[in-house]
Amino acid sequence: MKKRNVFILSAILLAAAAILANPAIAQETTGWYYCSINEIQTTTDDSGTPAVHVNLTETDSGAFTDKWVPLDSDYVKTGLATALTAVSANKTVRVRLELEDGAVRIYRMRLIND
Repeated sequence: MKKRNVFILSAILLAAAAILANPAIAQETTGWYYCSINEIQTTTDDSGTPAVHVNLTETDSGAFTDKWVPLDSDYVKTGLATALTAVSANKTVRVRLELEDGAVRIYRMRLIND
């Protein structure tokens, strides 16, 4: 019974690793998207480094809704300023999502004049 459980667990982990490592799946969530910003959340990590998460809804094709995505650590100040401006002016943003260390992050964000 123990060998069977170990085998099943190993098969599940191997399948999950294959799915996460597949570049085609990663490409589905990377690239440029037109989005509305639903919410902005500022936090700090364990070392006290500020972090910003933005809740996005893709507005062109509906590829995702209510997706929480963190800003890249090198883009926190500029990204937060852009996100706050977009929310206060009710503007759409064009967002560049990139995969880093297995997680999607916002690398660039541009205000769009509707």
